[in-house]
Amino acid sequence: MEFSIFDIDLRSLLKDIMKNSIFIILAALTGFFAVTGFYTYTFKPEYTSTATLYVTTKSTGGSTLSSLYLTKEMAGTFTEVFESNALKKEVAKDLGVESINGKISVDFIPETNLITLKVVSDSPKKSYLIINSALEQYVNVSDYLYANANLAVLKNPTISQTP
Repeated sequence: MEFSIFDIDLRSLLKDIMKNSIFIILAALTGFFAVTGFYTYTFKPEYTSTATLYVTTKSTGGSTLSSLYLTKEMAGTFTEVFESNALKKEVAKDLGVESINGKISVDFIPETNLITLKVVSDSPKKSYLIINSALEQYVNVSDYLYANANLAVLKNPTISQTP
């Protein structure tokens, strides 16, 4: 005997589903609460504060092309300063903590003298305080290394509203 879709009695099928509907609903709720609970306990919000900076030379002599080349090179080296442990220690000291609770990262925009500074932390206030302190404290670290370049803020840091 071969099985056919027409052999299914829809009335008895619906009757069985209604009879076991409480178990179907309980299984769906259990799955929903399991996923929600897992997400709640494993999700850690991260807030990002961003600032855009540009590099200029302190000296006014020389051609524009050489100044642009120098600022590109200096932008690449400033990225190392912002990611250094020395700057992180200065920021922690400025904020009055042992170590910063956040990640400082720098993106060098190729073929320009622009740098994007990002700080990721577990609260928007912390990320904003860390990025502002990093912008203030980089002078303490970089002046000893690069006396012929300035770093200026093109776009001020912003406070992240959502993770």
